[in-house]
Amino acid sequence: MIEFAHDIRQPLSTIEHLAYLLQVSTTDGKAAAYIEQIQDLIEQANRVLDNAMAALSCADLNPNITN
Repeated sequence: MIEFAHDIRQPLSTIEHLAYLLQVSTTDGKAAAYIEQIQDLIEQANRVLDNAMAALSCADLNPNITN
């Protein structure tokens, strides 16, 4: 799972960086709103990955727990 998380985070990080570059270079209000939405979705995806990693970590520590 760690490799999977890294494989997902790498492109998210690149997208986040590119969105930042767009944000600092645009004066278009509508474009800025879209960029902010992209940044929010990137944060959401990172939180999902963090939660999945935490859940798997707990499952590794407590293998007898079933859902």
